[in-house]
Amino acid sequence: MKLYLVRHPEHGETTVNGRTKYEAVLAVARKWGTRWTKLAREAEFIELFDETMLPGEEAAENGT
Repeated sequence: MKLYLVRHPEHGETTVNGRTKYEAVLAVARKWGTRWTKLAREAEFIELFDETMLPGEEAAENGT
């Protein structure tokens, strides 16, 4: 899962979660009550966090 910062000239900015940018587009469209196609064209999606950035169990066992 990823966390995206979404910026749009009319709607402002918010954060949403999604496995892909497409899922993030759908989530923000539901949140703002607008068409996802418009947001996909006009909004800026900035990936803030990806769960793969977290150290895995193997790293924790090795103390890294």
